[in-house]
Amino acid sequence: MLLPFLVNPSAPVPIFQQIADGLRAAIGRGAFPAGSLLPSVRAIAARWHSEMRAHLRAHGLD
Repeated sequence: MLLPFLVNPSAPVPIFQQIADGLRAAIGRGAFPAGSLLPSVRAIAARWHSEMRAHLRAHGLD
């Protein structure tokens, strides 16, 4: 799944916060229509080759 937002690992904002903000913004602009599934934690982690813990935190699952 192509994700409608970017993450910058060198930004001062933590990755989990960038993901959470990106998901909120994408939902707000209609990138995920009502009833559609959000990308899984594994899909997001695979996309940016990053730790799943950061994504669980972004999803509020830690």
